[in-house]
Amino acid sequence: MEHSMMQECLSAYYNSRCRNLENAFFKAAGFFDPDGVHDLRVAVKQVRAFFRLLEWMTPAFKGKKYIRPFRALFKAAGDLRDVHVQQELSRKWSRKQGEFLGEYYNSLKEREFPARKKFADFAEHFNLPSAISVNRKRIAHTLSTFSQNALQEKLQQRISAQTTALIGLCEQALKHEARLHSLRILSKETCYTLDIATCCPVEAACWDTMRVRLRAVHQALGKWHDAEVACEQILHFQQETDTAEDPVGSEADGQSGIYQQFFQSLHAEKAIHLQRFQVAWAEYLSLSGEEDSVSS
Repeated sequence: MEHSMMQECLSAYYNSRCRNLENAFFKAAGFFDPDGVHDLRVAVKQVRAFFRLLEWMTPAFKGKKYIRPFRALFKAAGDLRDVHVQQELSRKWSRKQGEFLGEYYNSLKEREFPARKKFADFAEHFNLPSAISVNRKRIAHTLSTFSQNALQEKLQQRISAQTTALIGLCEQALKHEARLHSLRILSKETCYTLDIATCCPVEAACWDTMRVRLRAVHQALGKWHDAEVACEQILHFQQETDTAEDPVGSEADGQSGIYQQFFQSLHAEKAIHLQRFQVAWAEYLSLSGEEDSVSS
């Protein structure tokens, strides 16, 4: 089958994300750079969304199997990324309040060293170029089995299906907060699919606007999730430390009072980000008429 522009664009998308992944891997594995660790995990999620798209197009592409090496890399960096997020949240609060969360920050540093070692041990033996190369061949073969029109139609159908799933999931999440985690993951994956679409010769003028608005949705949910995890961790720290005689939420002064203030600040941030998500979601839904006209 003749090589099409869609094939070239989809292959170029994979290659560009792999370059991002290689650059991030160098910074993360070589220097434990927080931005590098973050960018590495983002790149893996983008590659995963791409593989899931191809697997959705044809079961012959075993996306779930092929992503496993990248997924293992993603998980190996997970603990380190979590520590970095919690360190940044505590530093941000300390700078704003002029208070130092000394023992909590020290506990995060203690967690950072084994997290670094876990990631370093994995990265030392991980052959990233090989994982990228073998999948490049699989992708080229899979794309060669589709015509230009078939790839365009499949991509449009994928976005339509993800959008429908998002709307249904959000209806649940607005009633049950626990579903927000699933919505956060799906909104991010859909946003990555839209990233792919905007790189391809597909006539869908609203997709770029959808992508921008959906990014606002998953970013608000991401910040909400970070604050929620931080609340859980500060509670756990208070329960474990010997210096905190009173639980978070008490009227105690001193160090325990500082942690109470930090917890309350995080709890307030959760509410703010949840509200921002609701606003962003309403703006995203306002495109539904345009989106229906594109997918019909």
